[in-house]
Amino acid sequence: MQTNCTKKPSKSKLRRGTKKYRAYLHKVRARAAKIKAHNDRHRRKHPQQKSRYGFFLLIARYLRQRLQVRERLTQYVTSHKAPNCVFSVIDMLIGLIALLILGLPRLYQVKKYRQERLLAQALGLERMFSGATAYRFLNDFGTLTMCRSLQKANANIKRSEWDQVAEIIVDGDPVTLRSYPNQKQGACKGYNKLRPGLPCLQGLAYFANGDYVTAAVVAGNGVPLDSLAIFTQLQTVRRLCGRIDWIRLDAGHTSALNLRRLDDFSRQGNSRKKANYIVCIGGKGIGFSAAMATVACRTWRYVKKGVLVQDVGSIPIFQDDPQPHRLILVKRYTVIKDLPQWTYYALVTNDTVQDAVALYRFYHKRQTIEAFFDEAKHSYWLEHLPCEKLYANSLYFNLLGFAFNLIGLFRRACLRRPDHRLELMTLHWRYLALAIWWDGATLTIDRADPDYLVLLQVLRRLKKYNIALEYRFDG
Repeated sequence: MQTNCTKKPSKSKLRRGTKKYRAYLHKVRARAAKIKAHNDRHRRKHPQQKSRYGFFLLIARYLRQRLQVRERLTQYVTSHKAPNCVFSVIDMLIGLIALLILGLPRLYQVKKYRQERLLAQALGLERMFSGATAYRFLNDFGTLTMCRSLQKANANIKRSEWDQVAEIIVDGDPVTLRSYPNQKQGACKGYNKLRPGLPCLQGLAYFANGDYVTAAVVAGNGVPLDSLAIFTQLQTVRRLCGRIDWIRLDAGHTSALNLRRLDDFSRQGNSRKKANYIVCIGGKGIGFSAAMATVACRTWRYVKKGVLVQDVGSIPIFQDDPQPHRLILVKRYTVIKDLPQWTYYALVTNDTVQDAVALYRFYHKRQTIEAFFDEAKHSYWLEHLPCEKLYANSLYFNLLGFAFNLIGLFRRACLRRPDHRLELMTLHWRYLALAIWWDGATLTIDRADPDYLVLLQVLRRLKKYNIALEYRFDG
């Protein structure tokens, strides 16, 4: 019995470059082109009548009309594609941001949105691109220039908020990203300490008052981080934010050279005052050893249950750096391998005014960036980097941070106060799963949904920004 399937030859006959291999490849490509042409004819003959992504339409309208994301990207992104391309660079950036907000685990799964003509229309696209187009775009346009252009567009949106706050507090932190052998050649330098023998990458991000500013994917698991890279990133953050008042860094940034760089950076002029910093050094350096040797000479101060601090004063921290710095010794009661014990670490700062307890509490407010990495890995699928090039992955990371800021602005502007800090995954099942349909002109709300009143509140808030949508009830 004959079938339409192309029978695959045996492995011994499928040698690359042979005549049989070329013939087989020609048949496979012809079959794929025939299927694609059939799907295109069906799409033109039976266009989509309504979309179930009705709530995402509200997000898209807010991004287009209120935040003017397309105009801001056009202002800063100078790269262009060929004139005969269906999707421009701006279209690809907006589409990728939308896919990140929709929580797409892998780029090749974008095929499930190919039939969503109304979803593409809400984003200002002719149609949704394929996964192969997305991969090619990241590999071709994943450059340092594109990453900086995206950071400038993000800063243009957030600059009005940064100018109004009393202090700009910058948090920087690296995170280990899982990588797979033989899949990211040329990008797998260094090894994951948690899984010896497996190569890894690092994501390095800097945040200002809880909002993304810069992000990059770097090779290896180097600790401490390169001091020149830290200094360059902080200069970029200050240029984007306008000023820096406080810098909070973890133990991964700590070395004698890094402290000297931070001292030089803090003395450079800001728009208001010099920048202060507070850094965790863990248990490294001669300063920590000297503090532990004289711990009985000072009084412990109570912070909270299981946490005590001592203000050691100004002492040299590292043997290679004779400059004295203020050191705060922290004693914490923890359980390690079912054994309760006291652990010690130290904080170093150039602030000489605030109390040690206040500085400890201020430093540990930087856990918000840890919450971002947790959300990025579980809601935005950061660990599944799509490309082989570091700059392509850096562009993807910057797009993720940009989407994180945009959805944060939407939450604070349109949702209820208890929902201002919702994670993306919670936002999906609480709002994007609402029974709301869109036919290109009118929203249809299912009155049987118990949360439809919440949706009406969102529509009223959008109306304040001159974003009016027609809607009707069903049921």
